[in-house]
Amino acid sequence: MSLKAVAFFLILIGVAALLISSPEHRVSGGRLSPVAVASIRNGKTTRFQVRALLGAPRYAERQQPIRQIAGADPLPAKFTATEIWTYMSTNPKGANSSDYQVVVYFDERGTVLDCEAGKLGL
Repeated sequence: MSLKAVAFFLILIGVAALLISSPEHRVSGGRLSPVAVASIRNGKTTRFQVRALLGAPRYAERQQPIRQIAGADPLPAKFTATEIWTYMSTNPKGANSSDYQVVVYFDERGTVLDCEAGKLGL
């Protein structure tokens, strides 16, 4: 093996090691980032747009929504949503304070009612 080939091989191994040890987050949906989550707008963003932004959710559940009673205080989105998607981000080195989840609530038309993001509790 020539010296050039050995040098190329060592550089290739070094780049691979840097990529593997990167502090990037592994995500259930593939593209979870604060910038993407911040672009989700209640009453405007659709289910298709959320999937394009964040990828497929880790969990997706459908539920029968509770209807809002006229004149009563508004119910939280988790009760009035017809569909709930959950995304999770975990640090590859194990659970720590940078692990978080995003929960997106959709109405019957597929429009975002609410989007909650926060750290995962341990």
